[in-house]
Amino acid sequence: MRRRAAVLALVVGVAGAGISRAEGSSTQLEATSATALPAGSRLLADVQVPLTSGYAAGGSLYVPYDHPYGEHTGEVYELARLDASDGRRLAVRSFADAIDDMVVADGSLWLTTSSGDATTLWRLDPRGLIVRASRPLPSSHYSESITGSLALAGGYLWVGAGQLDRVSLRSGRVDRVVALPDRGPVQIASDPAARILLASFGYEHPTYLARLDPRTGSLRTRVTVPRSASQPTFGGIIDGGAWIQNTVGATTSTWRVNVTTLASSRALEPRGAAGPIAARVIGDRLWVTEPLGASNLSYCADPFTGSARVRLPALPGDSVLLTTDASNIFYTYVPLNAHVVELDRAPIPPGCGS
Repeated sequence: MRRRAAVLALVVGVAGAGISRAEGSSTQLEATSATALPAGSRLLADVQVPLTSGYAAGGSLYVPYDHPYGEHTGEVYELARLDASDGRRLAVRSFADAIDDMVVADGSLWLTTSSGDATTLWRLDPRGLIVRASRPLPSSHYSESITGSLALAGGYLWVGAGQLDRVSLRSGRVDRVVALPDRGPVQIASDPAARILLASFGYEHPTYLARLDPRTGSLRTRVTVPRSASQPTFGGIIDGGAWIQNTVGATTSTWRVNVTTLASSRALEPRGAAGPIAARVIGDRLWVTEPLGASNLSYCADPFTGSARVRLPALPGDSVLLTTDASNIFYTYVPLNAHVVELDRAPIPPGCGS
């Protein structure tokens, strides 16, 4: 099963009288259904398959399609660039392998693709999605279920895959390979200020969380993850804490660690959730999802405690919060037995902070 370090599926809904929709960029919004969606929602596009992730930057919404097409002509995975204000499709690029993670930095869109234990780093023009460069990265025979994660820290792009690589943002070349104490795949995360670099490494037991020097990647602090059976994943770093998710057997735990000491300081309790609780940092906010069987409950949360700031009504289980920008939520709405997936935009609730 593929695991995205930077992407956890979150479902979003906000109380309201009905679904508000825009038939076009200048059309008055109107209610069309009795199901509650975020206040001020508007339709950006209809898509044919469910989506699980997205990335917003510079007025653009980048949407990777997880399901390949062209079964009889050679499968490809698409990345589409949409206008974040009205959903217009501005550019598209196809890849032979599934897209893992992406980030805009130094005038380029950087992304990773993976197939089996092979990971490739791509550098694209962020507007036209024209390929500027691509580079296969060293693999590990343990990394088939670990996707390539990206982090900006110390003035460099860091790539966690079969090993930990430091990439020059100017040249796009790997200029340093970091030898960590345990061989095998690495997952990484950085804070929004690009001053903190954390890593998860090891496979099966034991596995480790580590704080690294953001410029050199050298080890500063390391702790063993108790009862780990697979490599923990990062939900992100915010306000001096990193949110971690770890699975042991049928149990998945989500908790916060101090980024300096790596000491655990807070765990999210299920309290009736039907599955693992997911915590994800998007920009300067923490979003949490609790699965409730056929639906999910999502909320923007206190970054220290994980407690809800604005609790959102549940929506059908395939309706996913893709990403946010500074002021908007981008999500899919998938009604039960729906034949089309709606890609929508809505303002972030005021109670979530700025």
